[in-house]
Amino acid sequence: MRTLHSDIMAAFESRISRDSSSSDGGVAIIESGNSVTYAELLRESAAAAAVLNDAGMSLDAYARTALLGGDSAGYIATALGIMAAGGVIVSSGVETPSCEFNELLAKTAAEFAVVETASLAKTAPDSAKFARIGEIRTLGVCFAVFKRIGPSIGELAKAVGIDESEFKVLNPAFIRFSSGTTGDSKGVVLSSETILERTEAANSAFNLDETDTILWTLPMAHHFAATIMLFLRKGCAIDIAVGANPDSMLAKLADGSATFAYSTPYHYAKLAAIAEKSKIPVSISDRVKFLVTTAMPLTEDVSARFAEAFGRDLNQAYGIIECGLPCVNTAPSGDDLLSMGLPTAGFAVEISRVDEETRASEERGGDHDVGEVLVKGPGLFDAYFSPWLMACEVLDERGFFRTGDLGFLDPAGKLHLTGRSNSVINFLGLKIFPEKVESVLNSHPDIRESRVSASSHDDFGEIPIAEFVPENECVASNPVELTRFCSARLAVHEVPQEFTPVESIPKTPSGKIKR
Repeated sequence: MRTLHSDIMAAFESRISRDSSSSDGGVAIIESGNSVTYAELLRESAAAAAVLNDAGMSLDAYARTALLGGDSAGYIATALGIMAAGGVIVSSGVETPSCEFNELLAKTAAEFAVVETASLAKTAPDSAKFARIGEIRTLGVCFAVFKRIGPSIGELAKAVGIDESEFKVLNPAFIRFSSGTTGDSKGVVLSSETILERTEAANSAFNLDETDTILWTLPMAHHFAATIMLFLRKGCAIDIAVGANPDSMLAKLADGSATFAYSTPYHYAKLAAIAEKSKIPVSISDRVKFLVTTAMPLTEDVSARFAEAFGRDLNQAYGIIECGLPCVNTAPSGDDLLSMGLPTAGFAVEISRVDEETRASEERGGDHDVGEVLVKGPGLFDAYFSPWLMACEVLDERGFFRTGDLGFLDPAGKLHLTGRSNSVINFLGLKIFPEKVESVLNSHPDIRESRVSASSHDDFGEIPIAEFVPENECVASNPVELTRFCSARLAVHEVPQEFTPVESIPKTPSGKIKR
């Protein structure tokens, strides 16, 4: 059975057979100025796999393995090691607090947890349910390996409603919890075949190969299954620039040592600011193929500032964990600078009618027929994990996925997004579910009910703010207490930045919170 790890191995062997002078397969990762070759990366991933196999992980068992770590070469090697050992990566961002991480372990009936030791003070498996059995040391990073103790995985899976037989037949490789279509965190299951399909579709737009170096600035945990895997499969070098100084990023784009940027409007705004302050004109090398912006909406201001500073337009991409990259604006011009572009190879995009209440809430779209964006194409997700639903039970009768995004198609067929039909808040590419934050606030003994919504932010896109109905005046006048309460139960970016006491929360006629 074809796996992601075996595919990368085959691509590596193909490269060295074509170029006998490059027995190391070329540079795979650049981190803090140091290079890791593909030969080194695969050797390190094999060592990580050996540790996991010794711990009891085996091929075809599809052991769900929660992986938590920072953005590093070591993270990539460890992820590949999990795949090589036969595990299914349950992706978790490094920002995840312990309580949420343990909920994830329970919800997925995970058998293993692999956690970077630097994160253990903040995020660690429950010692009553997981035993630390070893560690993986790879490319300068140490990961602790934990294995579940107690009930069998089969019993746990049954308890949380997982159909193990359906799960295994998918040839699963990756699970990431995301918004689904309702704002609830469901867990998107991706098979090896699905990831291979979606990376091929994405590369029909990007045309990447082993001559390309990717300037990477996004959280790997949230983008590993699509773009990181694409870059590795095509033999690119990944230059890790997460948290890097914008001046160093711009220098790599200016001299062409990076040929492809994958980032957010926030990062491109920082680059434009450097050029605006510089007394010497700054240019971007013609070797740079694309300046892809994703994870949060590109604004007219950032687009205009970047074009003015560098004479280059940004390429907005439409990324959805359930679908991959169904649209990329490879040739922005004129009125479509902010569009998501045309569908990538094999994809179809349609606009579905929405109810009048949703339509009335839309402020953008003009004379265009705004509706919910539907997507069909290669590499659609295989299942939702919790509750367990096969993709065929989620897609419509024609095989289209309802994205929950609102938008329209222009006369050229390019997709323009105008908003969300649900309430997900987008903080620098990280999704915040208001319902989750509200649940935490409502558990406070002095809060009757709450509503969390998005507030626009120049740097971060959107930030969460909260309204709440207090039970007494003490909590109404003490936002520090509410911040402390939420911080103990939520990731940092999920904690509301403002708390406003109100007399009541607006509701729809059916009793739902008005968003």
